Amino acid sequence: MGPDQAARIRSLRNPEVKMSKSIGDPAGTIMLSDNPRRGFQKVMAATTDSQAKINFDFKSQPGIK
Repeated sequence: MGPDQAARIRSLRNPEVKMSKSIGDPAGTIMLSDNPRRGFQKVMAATTDSQAKINFDFKSQPGIK
């Protein structure tokens, strides 16, 4: 990502879309008002893949960056 590109935080449940409070999936968004335990639970329940390595390629592994 270059300096002219904005960083986007991806949804914890669907990494193909950005994290958004307007999307009706509260498990995919960490709110500032969430208590630390709830935030931890959301991160631990985030969507993962079955590959055993990290590739910085959004098309093959959209949740890994």
